[in-house]
Amino acid sequence: MKNIKLIAIFVLTLFFTVTSCDNEPIEGDFGQNGNDNEVSCAEATQNLSQISTIYGTTTPDDVNYTVICNDYAVALQNMIDSCGDATGAIQDLLDNLDCPALPDDCSIAITVVASAQAAYESDPTNDTFCLAYKAALQNQITECGDPTGSLQTTINGLSCNETAEVSIVGTWELVAFTVNGETTDVCLGEIEIFTETMYQYQEAFGDNCENLSEVSALEPYTLIGNELTITEDGISYVYEVLELTETTLVYQEEYTDTGEEFVEVHTFERQ
Repeated sequence: MKNIKLIAIFVLTLFFTVTSCDNEPIEGDFGQNGNDNEVSCAEATQNLSQISTIYGTTTPDDVNYTVICNDYAVALQNMIDSCGDATGAIQDLLDNLDCPALPDDCSIAITVVASAQAAYESDPTNDTFCLAYKAALQNQITECGDPTGSLQTTINGLSCNETAEVSIVGTWELVAFTVNGETTDVCLGEIEIFTETMYQYQEAFGDNCENLSEVSALEPYTLIGNELTITEDGISYVYEVLELTETTLVYQEEYTDTGEEFVEVHTFERQ
């Protein structure tokens, strides 16, 4: 095993010398990202140079060997894909690798990172995507480890707005209501009030919906992700939040009545 590693390092050293260019070194993610994102030849060369050094000094009984070996395999493949392999020397190194299989939880974590990364790269200004990508990377560190530090480096380079999530707490007025996409004669102007954990409302009524009922009793609610659950008189009603901004709240309820499916969409403005 040691001789094979020494040969591999020698072959790669020759290749790095041949493919070296005037580009500044680029620190990339040479880990097991499980995605199809292309990297430049310069990036692939730099990444493989880094991971091959770590792989060359890691023994199979090292706790991080499985992750490092698989990182090395990915870097070799990226090198072939991005720079070519006219002599077949890199492919020989890849074929002779016998990396242990990654644990299932690690493989799943890598797949999740790939999806989160794709979403984030489609819109880097979207803080929701940024935070999801960051959480996925942190989970990969937990499940797979981060012996090279590349995952943590990526996390450190993200500029997510940690306070991007808008709070539902406040007073909201119903300004639109539809059933299966059609407006109804339901009175608009209903008021819904959310504290940190409790909910209450005032119904609008009258010929012109100009009146409001007394404020209802406080009832508990939860908002987990986009699932809003409001409990009234011991019965829990589940709504899907479609939009929540500083000014607008939109949620919908889906239900079946006498065999017919209905979708109610409630749109509110913050007061």
